[in-house]
Parts: sequence; C-alpha cells; structure tokens
Amino acid sequence: MSEKYFEIINKIEEITQLCTKVQNINSTLTEVLSILTNLCEVESGSILLFDSTTNKLKFYAVLGPKAKDIINFQISVGEGVAGWVAQNKSVAIVNVGDTHIKKSDQLDNKIGYTTNNILAFPLLVQNRLIGVIELINKKDNFYTTSSCAGRI
Repeated sequence: MSEKYFEIINKIEEITQLCTKVQNINSTLTEVLSILTNLCEVESGSILLFDSTTNKLKFYAVLGPKAKDIINFQISVGEGVAGWVAQNKSVAIVNVGDTHIKKSDQLDNKIGYTTNNILAFPLLVQNRLIGVIELINKKDNFYTTSSCAGRI
C-alpha cells in the first residue's frame, strides 16, 4: 500500500479522535477543516452548518486568506455549489469552465476572492443534512474523481 494511503488512514483516525472529545464545536470544526485542507492540498476550506428553521447554510469554520470575511455568512439551500450539494445531498466537483453545477460568484465578488475549483460534499447523519464541507482552490490546479474526492 502507498505512503499516501497510510497518511489518509492516519488523518481519518485523527479526525475520529477529535470528534469523540468535542468540547468546543467551533474549535473542533476548525481542526477537522485544517486536517482536510492540508490533506487535500487546498488554499481554502469551509464547513457550513445547516439551519432547518431558516433553510440556510452558515459558515461556521473557515480557513484561507478571506476566512474572517465570510465567517457567519449565510447562503440559501440551492444557492451556489454548497447550496446545490445541500439540496441534492451529493458530492460536487467543480473546476473552472464547468457548467454542470452553477457556481455563484456573489460571495467571491463581495469579498474579493477568486474561486477556481471546488470539492464539496454533504455532512449527513442518517441521510439527514447537517452541513457541507467545501475545499477550494486545489494547489495542483484542478480536481478529478481520483484526486482528494476519492480519498475522503
């Protein structure tokens, strides 16, 4: 087995241990996100949690150059890539030029950021949506189905 495979297994174990000793949800989510952004070699990442009373996703943990600009920002289910993932409970891989999922430039324009590619996947408990994780701007330029998407 490859060295990368063992690294992935170790990171999954590390995330599992973090989740079993949650004392502060915000710091735990940030630690999980840090592990994922390093493992997947991305510039930015976010964990959005779903609020069923408002049908919105709220940015709870954010890492990257514009993190403080979007923490606590909310988007509607169905809006942009994260909203599509929430609505469909399905993984999305979107690279520059893709048209199968509509990327919303609204947030990018508001904070002055350029999103080139996104890997987003739903957080589900017994098929019930609790949130979405986004991994943004992969450092080796684009996502494929065999990149980080196949590792998590």
